[in-house]
Amino acid sequence: MTTQKSLISGKQDGQLPLLLAILAAPAGALLPVDGWSQEVTEIIVSSRRREEKLQEVPVAITAFDARTIEKLAISDTADVAYLVHGVQFDQGFSAADTRIAIRGISSERGRTSGAVLVDGVDVTGENVTSGGGSSLLNTRLLDLERVEVVKGPQSALYGRNAFAGAISYITRQPSMDEVKVRTYADLGEYSTYDLRGSITGPVIPGKLALSLNAGTFSTDGAYENNNPNVPEANSDLNGQNSSGFRLAALYTPTDTLSLTGSVSYTSTDSDPRALVKVANANTFYLMGNELPAGTTPEFSLLGNMDYGQWLGTVGSVPGNGVNLSISERTNESFQGSSDDNLLAYVKVDWALGAVRLKTLSSYISNEATLNEDPDFQDGIGTTFQGVGLSIANEYRDATDTRYYDQEFTLESAGWEPGFWLAGISGFWENTHNDDSSTGWYNDANIVFVPGLCGSNPFQAACSYSASAAAGSPAKTIDRDTSSYSVFGLVGLDLSETARLTLEGRYIYDKIHVSTNTAVDRVSQYILNIPIDFSFGAPPRLPASATQRSSTFNPRAALDYRLTEVVMFYGSVAKGTKPAGFGTAQFATPQNAEIEQEELWAYELGTKTTWLDGSVLANAAVFFNQYDNRPTGVTVTDPNTGWPAAGIVNAAGSETKGFELELQWTPIEPLTLALAYAYVDAEWTDFDFARIRANTGGVTAKDMAICGNAEGNCDGAYVAGVPKNALLLQANWTAPLTANLEWFVNTVGQYQDKRAISDRVNTAFVAAYWNAEAQVGIQAEEWNVQVYVTNLFDNDTVHWAQDYNDFRDGMYGGNNGGEPRDETIFGFVPPPRTLGVRASYEF
Repeated sequence: MTTQKSLISGKQDGQLPLLLAILAAPAGALLPVDGWSQEVTEIIVSSRRREEKLQEVPVAITAFDARTIEKLAISDTADVAYLVHGVQFDQGFSAADTRIAIRGISSERGRTSGAVLVDGVDVTGENVTSGGGSSLLNTRLLDLERVEVVKGPQSALYGRNAFAGAISYITRQPSMDEVKVRTYADLGEYSTYDLRGSITGPVIPGKLALSLNAGTFSTDGAYENNNPNVPEANSDLNGQNSSGFRLAALYTPTDTLSLTGSVSYTSTDSDPRALVKVANANTFYLMGNELPAGTTPEFSLLGNMDYGQWLGTVGSVPGNGVNLSISERTNESFQGSSDDNLLAYVKVDWALGAVRLKTLSSYISNEATLNEDPDFQDGIGTTFQGVGLSIANEYRDATDTRYYDQEFTLESAGWEPGFWLAGISGFWENTHNDDSSTGWYNDANIVFVPGLCGSNPFQAACSYSASAAAGSPAKTIDRDTSSYSVFGLVGLDLSETARLTLEGRYIYDKIHVSTNTAVDRVSQYILNIPIDFSFGAPPRLPASATQRSSTFNPRAALDYRLTEVVMFYGSVAKGTKPAGFGTAQFATPQNAEIEQEELWAYELGTKTTWLDGSVLANAAVFFNQYDNRPTGVTVTDPNTGWPAAGIVNAAGSETKGFELELQWTPIEPLTLALAYAYVDAEWTDFDFARIRANTGGVTAKDMAICGNAEGNCDGAYVAGVPKNALLLQANWTAPLTANLEWFVNTVGQYQDKRAISDRVNTAFVAAYWNAEAQVGIQAEEWNVQVYVTNLFDNDTVHWAQDYNDFRDGMYGGNNGGEPRDETIFGFVPPPRTLGVRASYEF
């Protein structure tokens, strides 16, 4: 393996005419075209818990069928987001550090904003030590039949996590008709392979069918660490090994009763990510005013450089610029992350005359670990005045999550005025996190208070263990969640052309958290004195707190069918996230309380087909009002009086925009499609003067990031949301022989520049184009294709993250220690990759 070399930033601009000439939207990203039919073939979806034609559902939905999933190798949430306009999915420093945004509703802090479901089971989860995401979102899935992406709040039908929308995966069910065997293989560069196989068929004809599928995936990744000083650190980056299986059963003892059961297990190991520091922090402020370029950093006791950060646009970063250190515990490279995930469920569907009773019982167990270089650079760091070194040398974390979900639903069967359903559900989750990271003050090689660990006179835990021999326990966080809800839907046919749909869900949540120490990661890595060892009364440990919240989330939609192929619709919906805790910003629970978040979403849309079904045109305009949106801040710990990492509900943001989908089959072999999303997302009420009214007032850092002396960030960008996103595809499928077809499929994606942080003074990632293509032949039972991803080898960074600069950024603040300056780390994008895929069914 060799490290990838960076291409010239901005090179993609000259390729725009070529892209526009050869590409035009995803065959299947909107709707698939099967064979050579000149009509658009519609997918049947179940987004409203019953089967409907996609073009007849008054909801913005993108759907993929099994054939499209296989051709485009869709296997996880990142693959889906790439093909859906108005949806972004970003992975940060680790597999658990994920971000999903739907129509500008993102999740930088707290819970994720979009639900992810597998066969109706919510697998979204919530991370403990990284705000806004969950490692469960990166789980690879096997044997998919269909994927549906639903935009806008969908709490009534999808539950508490469908705040801004939902991604629903539907797996293949066991075949009651005949025995079928399917094989799939994908071989690519960088020692990449994806091998899968399945068998399904009846065991007791007409009564019992089983299916078993298994798969394994591996890649070395395209990059490796490049530390010239420590060769032991130079291992593969961005690699992954994953394997899993799924066993499913379908039992139909009578014509009116069916039971479906499934058990799936996936184990995934991921290398550390390839990321490069873009620049040293080089912008400084005094009382909120930017200082002239070239100002010398001040290291005096009362340093006047109150805040520094890098401001600019990240274009590309060199693939050979990754420079991670090694673990001081093992003297080896960092291991990355691992996830072991078990999902089991049982569904019952029982027809009882005029109604149907359905139940869903599910259980999830997830064990995740993370081991990485927390400063993402090699070096000893800036000297900490009078204390030691600022080096943060190892992040080591383990999280065990288990939850059980039970749902009962009663649905109408043949109700003449329309359709109705009513249900109740309960959700119980237990999450335990052990954080045994090491940082500057308890590094085994930097002991400035000998003997304190293990003999703490304050009876407080000495967390982030330096060594097991010191008797220092890990910091532990426990989170117990219970949630109960009642929900329902009524669809009424007002006339032959109009229907009113009313939905609603009442939710009650209780979230309890506890921790064994008041030290948080910010205190450990940034402040001069750890909170546990402050010169005052220590907090009573273990520290715990409980948040309770309840809400009613309604949704109303009216659709009107002007003709058989032209429908208009409008909807209004409310979504909420329950009150809880931002455990990623966690010293004691009281620092990280999050109040209930609220979203009101309004949408007008149309779905149409023209020219005997050869043209599809859908459009929607939307407006979202998001209140009580959380953001991370430094707060005063109520237990100790010391500064600590915290989180507050900053106030509100708005997103507005429109979406357009076009698909055209001008001649039998050719399908062209376009999907475009415009999203304007900004903070409308983000005032630090109000946020800090009871905590000492606006800080210099607040003034710096807001760009004014008032510390008012109204108008700030919402992180991670592009104003313009475009998806283009062309598909040519034509006969080769009497039984064979050949096809060419090209996909092109454009994404506008995006803000990296929720602030006025922020850095951006540059706009970029990406393209891929597949060429192959297919018959009824088999398919072979050659593919290329990142067709033009575009090296523009897709995402970057701002972070404290632990090596080069300690330029002033409180006694030379806080706030630490920030810089940007860019994630090296995957290079052009060639491969071949094949599948066979018999």
